[in-house]
Amino acid sequence: MSYPKGKPRKYNASALPEDKDGCVLWQGAVDCHGHPVRFFNGLTIRVRQEVFQATFGHKPSRLLANSCGKATCIAAAHLRENTIASNKQQAAATRIFLRLAELNTILERLTISISMLEGDKTAEAVEATIHFQNDLKLALEEQQKLLILQQQLTSPTNDTGEEETNDSANALEENSHG
Repeated sequence: MSYPKGKPRKYNASALPEDKDGCVLWQGAVDCHGHPVRFFNGLTIRVRQEVFQATFGHKPSRLLANSCGKATCIAAAHLRENTIASNKQQAAATRIFLRLAELNTILERLTISISMLEGDKTAEAVEATIHFQNDLKLALEEQQKLLILQQQLTSPTNDTGEEETNDSANALEENSHG
């Protein structure tokens, strides 16, 4: 990664002021992953790396992550160096959290649907109730698996260290495609 010579550019024109979370949200260009970039003499400059260098006086030696989780945040206070394994673990934990929230909504809707059909003894209602109960069972099983993965990702590292993190993240990846 090449950096332009001289002082890093000020970003006030391309970023919103700090929000209530202390985030400074980039309003300029982003790359294919949604990360802030700018262009200088034909080069694509990663804004967070440039902010990190301007703030801490050196180029980041690892990947950069932001503690707030907002892809366009360039607040120096939110930047931290990270490892690939840690980034993978954080992404897996985020996917688990989002899927659990989605499952909770599904479970609520299925429970409501089943309770609405309880008194109805028509063949269609009985068939729909059975279908909803099967869906409920599958959703609860998936929820249980995700809670176990979430616990593995958030528990302190054991003897296997990084391998456990990668196994949990890989299991989530397989589960989300299955």
